[in-house]
Amino acid sequence: MAADRESSFRLSFDGSDNTLRSFVAQMKSQLRSDVADLEAITSRVELFRGAQQRLADTEAAGRKATQALVDIQQKIDLLAASGGKVDDALTKAFNAATKSAQQVSKEQALVRIGQNPKPIRTRLPPLKTQQTSALL
Repeated sequence: MAADRESSFRLSFDGSDNTLRSFVAQMKSQLRSDVADLEAITSRVELFRGAQQRLADTEAAGRKATQALVDIQQKIDLLAASGGKVDDALTKAFNAATKSAQQVSKEQALVRIGQNPKPIRTRLPPLKTQQTSALL
């Protein structure tokens, strides 16, 4: 076990008020500087608090958006293979899923570089339309 250390400082003043005021002013200045440094460090630490959870959330949203794209593309492929026409609802669903996937990708990049994006709100459209529900 390490022995306790004791430090002692001996200050002496010439009795002048200016010397004491100067010393106190320098101590206050140094203390303010140290506090500012600590606050800056703390704010950088706070920036990354929860980053792991935000990254996990964006990755989960990314998987969800990718799966939605795959599901819609499969429905489009089934419809095209059967000679059917892709309806507007399916096209809109595909476009919305693509936009959602792009947004999640941007948010993942922001989280990885340490920025704090807004919470993820993926809006995925319903995947069943009248034409594709008959095929499934």
